[in-house]
Amino acid sequence: SNVHALSGMGRENANDRRKRRETRRAKDKARAEKDSRKEAASAARAERLDDAQELERALRELEVEQKAMKAVHLQCLEPGEQPEMRYNGVFVAHPTKNELIMHGGERFDGEEHQHMFGELAVYNISKKQWRVIQSPTQPQPRCGHAAAVRATSAGGELVLFGGEYASRNGGAFKHFSDTWLLHLTPSKWEWELLEPRGSAPSARSGHRMVLVSGGRRVLLFGGFHDNGRSTPKYFNDCYLFDMHTHYWSKVELSSFCATPPSPRSACILLSVPQSPEQVIILGGYARTKGKKADVEKSVNFSDCFVVTLVPDEKLSSSAKDADDEKPLQYTALYETIRIAGPGPDTLQGLRMVSTVDVYGSSKATVAGAFGFGGVREIEVEETVLRDLFSAQLLQVVIESEGAGGKGVKLKWAPCSVGENAGARSNVQKEQNAREARAEKAAQKRRARKAARKLAKQGGGTQTESSAIEIESNPPLPSEEMNENALDQKAAENEQIERQVIEDKDGTTWPPPRANVGVAIKDRTLYVHGGYCEKGERQRVLSDMYSLDLSKMDRGWLKLQNCLPHHWHGASSDDMSAESESSSDSD
Repeated sequence: SNVHALSGMGRENANDRRKRRETRRAKDKARAEKDSRKEAASAARAERLDDAQELERALRELEVEQKAMKAVHLQCLEPGEQPEMRYNGVFVAHPTKNELIMHGGERFDGEEHQHMFGELAVYNISKKQWRVIQSPTQPQPRCGHAAAVRATSAGGELVLFGGEYASRNGGAFKHFSDTWLLHLTPSKWEWELLEPRGSAPSARSGHRMVLVSGGRRVLLFGGFHDNGRSTPKYFNDCYLFDMHTHYWSKVELSSFCATPPSPRSACILLSVPQSPEQVIILGGYARTKGKKADVEKSVNFSDCFVVTLVPDEKLSSSAKDADDEKPLQYTALYETIRIAGPGPDTLQGLRMVSTVDVYGSSKATVAGAFGFGGVREIEVEETVLRDLFSAQLLQVVIESEGAGGKGVKLKWAPCSVGENAGARSNVQKEQNAREARAEKAAQKRRARKAARKLAKQGGGTQTESSAIEIESNPPLPSEEMNENALDQKAAENEQIERQVIEDKDGTTWPPPRANVGVAIKDRTLYVHGGYCEKGERQRVLSDMYSLDLSKMDRGWLKLQNCLPHHWHGASSDDMSAESESSSDSD
């Protein structure tokens, strides 16, 4: 009996040892997984640190180069030559001269080829010639910044705020919170870094600025800040900058206002010429956290607000600066407004610019705004989205009944370009056809998916006739192949490869694009640059077109061709195939 007791004890100890080994293995595996996660996190932190160090090193080198410059350097390009292609910069009309002003911008060439620009480029409309201007005191290279210009007795002023600088691989960002003033004095082009008083906006990019108060002040709205580690922070705050006193003041929310616009960047900000204390906020973009912690969701806004600046005597009396001045303080009253008429294909990537009294009416004062381009996502397959770029030309008519801008009304108005009032560009027709085919195919897929889901839910109660009907819905393989072939052919013929398209009426039309530079000078609309995509390849454009808004029947005039954009890395076809084969791509 003792022997049996000892053997039983031995078996029990063996089981305990086996359990201890299994427990030890599980703990070792858990520890290894934890160490692996720590190593991955450490590597990610080191990579971010390397990106940040590379960014700071690049900025220091730029600062050294800038200090080495002793005077303003002006280079007159030969006719037909143009500055390096870029987008997401500032593009405005000179307030007193027949010129266009471009500053900053970015260009991505694939892999680790992110280019940032800081020089000033001025286009002489009469001579059709560019000048590139470098200054010892100019702002650091940046994109996503905003500016506003006004006329002065000395020639004019341009005020610039914020923006961002990205590392060469785009992995680190530096957002700016500086305020610059460019004196448009003839032949001087002097930049001045201001040290404004008051409460300046925080560092950001993607914000918008517009003149108010008859050119006395500049209103800034929205934007975002990205630290590269979490979801970007978006803003819906509003600031005023006084062009005379260089004073920033935050515009608080009016007590009569229930809900301000949601935080956003890249909105359209338009002045109301009939009312110097009102602006219009249209659309915008933001990224928010999805249901899963590591998934972000894009939000494209289509709402519209009229912002009324209301002087606040109580705030003004309490606000004093170092010189005991009492700057005029405002509160903001936001009102949602509906735009009448058929709307655009998309507001994402659309850029617009205000006109001042281009139109007139005996019953109401009428002004407006024009815009071009845009981009939106379409469903190519059930899990594959593709960006569809637009060549839409848009006009918004801004009407204001009575004094003070009361009763503001907005209306989308059709734009008829070319000798034929109904003339549409070939590129617009092709785009509409592609969109219609994609939408038709998406509807069929949704119908088949709904039918399959209904059949599964019905289980054994599904009748034979309904099953036959469900099976008869899918298109024949040849029909689907033909649709895909047509869609592929249309994609291959994207205007990324063509610079001028003429329809049967002989109307030149700019190719599809987003984030274009738009400006109006002497009732002429200028469209410059922007970007489009083919697969995963980004194509930055540098061509420029003009359209006389008072004589739109004459059509578009092309001012300069597009420079070739050399892409580094995988070919567009390979990248496109990779992106379409991945069902998890965002």
